[in-house]
Amino acid sequence: MKKYLAMSVLVAVALSMSGVAALANEMPKEIQEKVGLKAKIQGFLGLKKDEQKAKTEVKLDDKKEEAKEKQELKKVTAQEKKQQQIQRFWDKMEFRLGVLIKNQGKLADRIEKKIIAMEASGKNTASILELKAKLVAARVLIASAKTALDDGSKTVKDLDTTDSKAALKQVREINKDILEKIKAVHEALVDVIKSINDAKSSPTPSPTPSPTPTQS
Repeated sequence: MKKYLAMSVLVAVALSMSGVAALANEMPKEIQEKVGLKAKIQGFLGLKKDEQKAKTEVKLDDKKEEAKEKQELKKVTAQEKKQQQIQRFWDKMEFRLGVLIKNQGKLADRIEKKIIAMEASGKNTASILELKAKLVAARVLIASAKTALDDGSKTVKDLDTTDSKAALKQVREINKDILEKIKAVHEALVDVIKSINDAKSSPTPSPTPSPTPTQS
């Protein structure tokens, strides 16, 4: 039996090296069966190794993808946090700017009431048109400031926060621009108030008496 096994190994090696199929047919049936069984076992083990290798590679790829996804998620989360921080920063500014604009609107309403009262008294009628024109110009500036605030809110909402420093700088510039507009509104309204006070302090011109016709 040992002799047959030794022969089978030699024959198997000879078959793999020379590829002569005729030798296989000349072996005893028992040896052929053992050689075939061994080949099948080796083939099965080879397939199992390949399968295990493939599974290992898939697991490694899955781990790499999972790690990559976690990194991307961290980046997105950090980006969202930056956006939220900048948005909260702007929300405070927006509220303060909105209050300032609203206050200028209230001041314009009070000024308008004074002009209406002056007009109703019939005094300084020459200055009324000038005062109304100045107030209209101031209200145009108020509308411009409101529009700038709305546009600023839209800009901040869509702002690219990849570079947080640059984003914050842009938010501050928007805030500065709107403050300049509010400052211009206030100066215009103060000018109207000054004109109203000047008109009140100036004496109302008395009507010139018409000459009395003389009888001849």
